[in-house]
Amino acid sequence: MLKTIIHVTIVDISTSNSHVLQQLSRLDAYMKVVDSEITNFILHVQSLVMQLKKYCLQMHKLLDDYIDGKRMIMVTILITIRIAS
Repeated sequence: MLKTIIHVTIVDISTSNSHVLQQLSRLDAYMKVVDSEITNFILHVQSLVMQLKKYCLQMHKLLDDYIDGKRMIMVTILITIRIAS
């Protein structure tokens, strides 16, 4: 169950991340859309960078939670083994 949740979340984060990276790769076209208005361009780039940071933080938290979950499973197994012995 945990692996499924993690997999779905990673796919979602990766898809969102890819979308933002595609937008960043098309900044030259966006500059034409905003008619070289630098303020709008900068706000757009800042928004994209903030989204990337958010996705990185989500991925980091997800991995931390996964590692903590694995630790809890190991502790539970060790406690069960000690009780059984």
